[in-house]
Amino acid sequence: MAVQHAIFAMELCLPLTGVSGTHSTLVSMLREYPLQSTADEKWHFYERVRQLLLSELPHAYKGCWDFFNEDARAKSDFEMWTNGMLTREGARSGPSGRPEGDPFRGGANSRFMTVTIAWLMVQSMPSTIDLSMTCNIPESALWHRSSFGYILSRMGRVQFSAVKSDVFYVIPGDDAWGLTVEDLQLEKFHYLRPIQG
Repeated sequence: MAVQHAIFAMELCLPLTGVSGTHSTLVSMLREYPLQSTADEKWHFYERVRQLLLSELPHAYKGCWDFFNEDARAKSDFEMWTNGMLTREGARSGPSGRPEGDPFRGGANSRFMTVTIAWLMVQSMPSTIDLSMTCNIPESALWHRSSFGYILSRMGRVQFSAVKSDVFYVIPGDDAWGLTVEDLQLEKFHYLRPIQG
């Protein structure tokens, strides 16, 4: 019988600031990450990412997450997330300028980054089943900060033997190209939901 797949994906939109160093840390991690890695190396990489995102979650501006365990949709959605890494995503043809002032007040000079994780998982693996149960969140709470926190807190339980393929990327690669409030209102970012609470 053919392997059946599931997909888990999360994207968070966070203030782009030099204060926390999160953007530069994530970009450095990506540049240093080997093209080929073991399941254990992947777990350690995503554990660092998970901890960084949890620490930044109180400041998250927008976000989205998905879990689907229907094979065709999982493969199609994973290809969509992968295309975001392989094409020049973003909102502009020129730099937006470096952030100024207080990024947490959402002013005209605020700049943002997006951090994206997508895992194509083997449907029958215990880690996939566990993550499926984790993501069984009532519709009324889908975009609550506490729901993002709950999912992030349990992502560390995933064993990467269950992850057939993974994608991780950060937009922008250079903070001079940070996303503005206006950029985030474009149709291409319509899937990002305001985080509640």
